[in-house]
Amino acid sequence: MVVDIKRLQDLCSVCQDRGGKDDNGDPIVRTGFAAIDEEENAYYGVKVGISMRELTVDIVRENLGPIQDEEIYPPFPGDGNLTVAPKDTTGFYVKRTAWATYLDFKGGEFLPKLMLQEAKTMEFLLQNPHPNIIKYYGCHVKRDRITGLVLQTFEFPHDLGFVSSRPDLFKGKLDKDCILAGIRSGLDHLHSLGWAHNDINPANILIDDAGEPKLIDFGSCQPFGAHLMSSGTKGWCKETFFHSAKENDEYSFEVFKPWLDEMVLKVEESVVSHKSWEMKLQDVPPL
Repeated sequence: MVVDIKRLQDLCSVCQDRGGKDDNGDPIVRTGFAAIDEEENAYYGVKVGISMRELTVDIVRENLGPIQDEEIYPPFPGDGNLTVAPKDTTGFYVKRTAWATYLDFKGGEFLPKLMLQEAKTMEFLLQNPHPNIIKYYGCHVKRDRITGLVLQTFEFPHDLGFVSSRPDLFKGKLDKDCILAGIRSGLDHLHSLGWAHNDINPANILIDDAGEPKLIDFGSCQPFGAHLMSSGTKGWCKETFFHSAKENDEYSFEVFKPWLDEMVLKVEESVVSHKSWEMKLQDVPPL
């Protein structure tokens, strides 16, 4: 291993699922983790039989290994249709590959194609911006490959998926009317362009420094009717779907409304109880 992991925060991704197998072949939990070094080289490891809450630096060091560029980074097209982001990404967020699905698709072309598709989507949205859609600054390019998508970031970095496990972090940040109006406005903009997001859920919504919601994660965003490479999140879609449609967003938005009511109350209760929290890996919502 070349990349030096001194703490778990040095990882760019930690995900768990039940894709492991015990001695009897029955499914058990496994935790995957990834890191990127200064030269944009990628590393991945997995430990079967532990949850992400049991992950340690020693486990990471024992299991992390290099992966080839072509497994996750698509070639940067030379047609001039994609923007190259500034090399210095200080103050920006660089979105990487879909690490949560790496073990399912490693060795194939799916992950590079998915990143290239999202880069093209973000380029389209760059030409059709909206205040409730995350700003995109271009592709991060290294060795003539797209190694990430450069996006705006905020002082408060947590998406709404964290509310259930860390309600105290969201004190004074959940303006229900503002959040619903912003999401509705962002969706209306997408739909007016003939596109759907297709994966509206709390983990794909950030709150900016002014309290406005920002839609993120456009890996499933495509024109109406387009076949989808990935779509929906369990619990936030009516049924499995394979094509982009306005109805996908409308259903998820309706599910989101009562969820937000519940989370607003949970935040208020956490403030009243004066709970003292310390942010740990254990508080990260598992995928």
